[in-house]
Amino acid sequence: MPAELVSPEAVSVVVMPMRRRHLRAVLRIEEKTSSTPWSLGLFLAEARRDERVYLVARSGNEILGYAGLLFALTDGHITTIAVDPDR
Repeated sequence: MPAELVSPEAVSVVVMPMRRRHLRAVLRIEEKTSSTPWSLGLFLAEARRDERVYLVARSGNEILGYAGLLFALTDGHITTIAVDPDR
């Protein structure tokens, strides 16, 4: 593994369901990583749909990234995924 990719410290990451309180951090990451960022309204509308699952990756109180998944019968699709480029 290249030296610049090895972290000198271990980071504990927890993946959990996205909650409304996470959206401010998610939107900041979305702005940094997407040429056509999703709006708050779009995230809220998507999160209300039964066949959607949205997750955040968290270290302590910091949101490191997020993912959105769509389930349709036996298929699953990643609808969005991003990691904070500053991390």
